Amino acid sequence: MTLTTRAPFYLLLTLLAMSVAAAAGTHSRHHTSTTTHDDSESADCTERYDINFNDYEVYRGEEERTFQKSDFPNGLRLEAARNGGIAVVGWERNDILIKACKAAGSASEAEGKRRLDQIRIQVAGGTVSATGPADEGLWVVHLLAFVPKGMKLEMDATNGPVSLRKFEGAVNVRTVNGPISIHRSSGDIVARATNGPVSLSGSSGNIHIEVQNGPLDINLTSDRWNGTGLEASARNGPIALRLPSGYRSGVEVSSDGHSPFSCEAAACPEGSRTWDDRHKIVRLGPAGQPVVVRMSTVNGPVSIHSSLD
Repeated sequence: MTLTTRAPFYLLLTLLAMSVAAAAGTHSRHHTSTTTHDDSESADCTERYDINFNDYEVYRGEEERTFQKSDFPNGLRLEAARNGGIAVVGWERNDILIKACKAAGSASEAEGKRRLDQIRIQVAGGTVSATGPADEGLWVVHLLAFVPKGMKLEMDATNGPVSLRKFEGAVNVRTVNGPISIHRSSGDIVARATNGPVSLSGSSGNIHIEVQNGPLDINLTSDRWNGTGLEASARNGPIALRLPSGYRSGVEVSSDGHSPFSCEAAACPEGSRTWDDRHKIVRLGPAGQPVVVRMSTVNGPVSIHSSLD
């Protein structure tokens, strides 16, 4: 039997669509609009980022630095410039490649190039960051990093996106006013977003996610959870879970509040539930399996579907 609370479901679909759109990544701040192509693993800045500055001409440039793992004995910390983002791709090499994907808006070529020249990668201790000119509304820089698997990694961004793809290791991610996307990654991963969505797909390990004032989207792609578990929570935002038919790990999804709750996955008819006007809990998976995947929301709608829905 499908478990559904009575509510305008179009509202839930709208909120979840906003989550996907934001995670795909169009961000506007101070006359700047950036669209990120998060499904790309290219090292080409122009393939990953479409950048516009309203009526200004766009001038682009790159700065590239190569480091060794030994340069960061305590781990690598990446700090985005304000309004900029970070994209990390894990690779099999032992060195670290970091690119600054730079763009500046200007009415003249000379001024545009002057702004580009002022955008630079900075290294201080274990932190790699980027800085630029004082007129922050007319330039942006995104850090693109290819990092060896197994490293300890921290990322911090404000008003910009963060993505993690094919990485294995210990990761701590924080964003304010920007999305986090984690795809095919594993390890000890902590992700916290304020005023921005978080999406996770095809990942494993010991993962903790917290979202404040934003949507949370989880896509489980294997037949069970590999690793310690997943704890993912949202406050004042919708949560969406997709899982394959016959998923073999224990799953618990809960909500606190009067928001709609829809469970339409193939596993839902066999699931158990605890249900009242404010507190709703659904448990999925084979009987007797310990719960290793937990999702929850306070004041947000819930949607559970099969992966192919």
